Amino acid sequence: MEHTDTKEMEALVQFLRKERAKVTNFRAFKARLRNYGYCIRREAGELTIHSLPSREMICPVPRELLG
Repeated sequence: MEHTDTKEMEALVQFLRKERAKVTNFRAFKARLRNYGYCIRREAGELTIHSLPSREMICPVPRELLG
């Protein structure tokens, strides 16, 4: 699956914002993402979103979702 389409990326970031708003901490956010087939990993000092189970890197985690 190709994750470089801009429209698809915007939809993913919007989804991530909605899911982050549903939880009170980052740990719970990471757990929610696993239920949808995504994970957050640290690569080269930066947190990134990956698809599961392939662990294909999709995009960096937007800064507003970290807090």
